[in-house]
Amino acid sequence: CCEPTSVYTIQRTDGLITIEGPEGPFLTEEGPYQAKDTAEFLHTLESDVVIRLQKRRPDLLFVHAGAVERQGRVHLFVAESGSGKSTTVWALIQNGFRYLSDELAPLRLDQHEVYPYPHAICLKQEPAAPFALPSETLRTSTTMHVPTDVFSVVPEIDASYPLATLWFVEHDPRLVRPEIRTVSPAEAAARLYANVLNPLAHPGAGLDAAVQAASGVPGFFLNTAELQETCELVRTTIQQVIP
Repeated sequence: CCEPTSVYTIQRTDGLITIEGPEGPFLTEEGPYQAKDTAEFLHTLESDVVIRLQKRRPDLLFVHAGAVERQGRVHLFVAESGSGKSTTVWALIQNGFRYLSDELAPLRLDQHEVYPYPHAICLKQEPAAPFALPSETLRTSTTMHVPTDVFSVVPEIDASYPLATLWFVEHDPRLVRPEIRTVSPAEAAARLYANVLNPLAHPGAGLDAAVQAASGVPGFFLNTAELQETCELVRTTIQQVIP
C-alpha cells in the first residue's frame, strides 16, 4: 500500500512528550506540542500517520472501520468511535478470523479490495470473558493496546484482499442477544459515506466512491451484545451469503 518513509523523533522531558515529524516539531498555537501522557501521545501520533497515508495514496478510499479476513475475503466492520467495532474485531480474531485492522480500512476501488492496516488493537474497555487481553497489552490512562506480535499470523501490508461483506456496528448495552438486519445498497452507501475519512480526494466529494464500494456487497446492520453470540451470528451469516 505505502512505503514506510516517514520518520518521527519522540522525546520525553519532565513527564511531557514531544513529537518531531518529517517537517519538524509538532506545533500548537501556544508553541511546541507536548502530550501529557501516553494515551494522548499515541492518539496524536496515529492521527498524523493516518493523514499522511491519505495524502500518500489519494486513490484509496479510507474508511473508519475494522477489518478481518476469512478464507481470503475481507469483512469490514464500519462504525464511529466508541461503537464497539474494535472489541468486535478482537472477539472475531478468537473465533477463526484473521486480523487486518481495527480502525482504518483503505479500499482499492478499481479492484474492490481492502489493504490491511495492522496496528495495535486499541480498546477503551476490558472485554468480557473469555476474551481477556494478553499480558503484552499496553495499558494507558484511557486505552488498552494489543500489539500485533501476539497474533500467529500478521498480514503483509502490501497485499490486498477482496471485499466480501459490510457490517455497520452499534452496541446497545440493554440488549440480551445481538440483532442483525440486512441493509439496502443505498443505505449501505450512505452509512459507509458517513465514515469515509478522505471524501474530497474522490469525485463527487466521495459519494460516488462510497456507492461504488458498497455495490455488489452484502450489507448488514449489527447491534452487538454478548461477544460470543455476536461472533457466532456474524460467522453464520457470512456462511449463508458467501458460497
